[in-house]
Amino acid sequence: MRKELSSQSLLRQAKIGILVVLALAAATVLLVETESALEASGESEDPRLVLSEALAVGDQTLAASALEAGADPSWAIVDAARREDVESLRWLFERGAAAAGRPGTRALLWALRSEDPELAAMVREHGGELDATDPAGVTLLMSMAAAPTKQKRAYHILSALLDAGADVNARSRAGRTALMLAVKADRMRVIRRLLEAGAEVDARDQDGWTPLILAARDGRSRTVAKLLEAGADSNAVSDSGWTALMWAAWHGHVPVVERLLAAGADPNRSSYAGGTALIRAVQAGRPRVVAQLIAAGADRGERFAGLDATEWARLSGRRYLFGVLRRLSTS
Repeated sequence: MRKELSSQSLLRQAKIGILVVLALAAATVLLVETESALEASGESEDPRLVLSEALAVGDQTLAASALEAGADPSWAIVDAARREDVESLRWLFERGAAAAGRPGTRALLWALRSEDPELAAMVREHGGELDATDPAGVTLLMSMAAAPTKQKRAYHILSALLDAGADVNARSRAGRTALMLAVKADRMRVIRRLLEAGAEVDARDQDGWTPLILAARDGRSRTVAKLLEAGADSNAVSDSGWTALMWAAWHGHVPVVERLLAAGADPNRSSYAGGTALIRAVQAGRPRVVAQLIAAGADRGERFAGLDATEWARLSGRRYLFGVLRRLSTS
């Protein structure tokens, strides 16, 4: 028995020894590979980084060498704008660098954030485009319009872009304008600023949606009021034939329905597939909206798929709505 235990113990120790040797060998290989990688990175340091870092510390001799070595100055321009380094930007532009493409847009963004007119003017003069777009066709103005309210600098940048002549009615690939994006983000201050700058209040996206339809669907009562005040068409229809009133009725946005009806929205207009705002309110189970629409003259006899509003209420099992309709029909 003792011999067997001794043999097992020796075997365990041998296994442990092998594992230790293997671990040491792996660690040695890792160290060698790491040293080689560090040497390689030191030998082939990116000229762009050298250029940016040299300008950051004011070493124009090293910066000139980096340019001669083929450094792309685009990101050095962005970095200099971020640091509000007018001298470095002037040095780069004097040597033929240009604030083009997306890097130029980023540089312009940093320049506008700085609130330094000279910085922004310099970037624009050397290629920074106010209306440059990303792959989705979104401009800097659109990005600022859609920025969350907590990003306080966004409004300043948006105003600076408008003051500089950015196209307030530019469209993304989806057909959205800055005003539409501001409506969707519920940015009232931005909405007012864009309207003052000439934003098209009835612009349509690729699905025919207007800012008013977007606001009504989302229940933005103050925004609806502002858009109507600016002349928005209360009866505009999307490509599906749905109006702002239909969307507000479907979602049960009582204050929005009230504002739209007061502005002349037609309660008896049907979508292209059929169905009025009243039918939509019944289908969605919105008794307060049903009462609003009937009080505004909605036709209870209008049919959709062969059924009127009362029949839709019965079919959907909404007894309370059936009662509302019956009571209103006798009042």
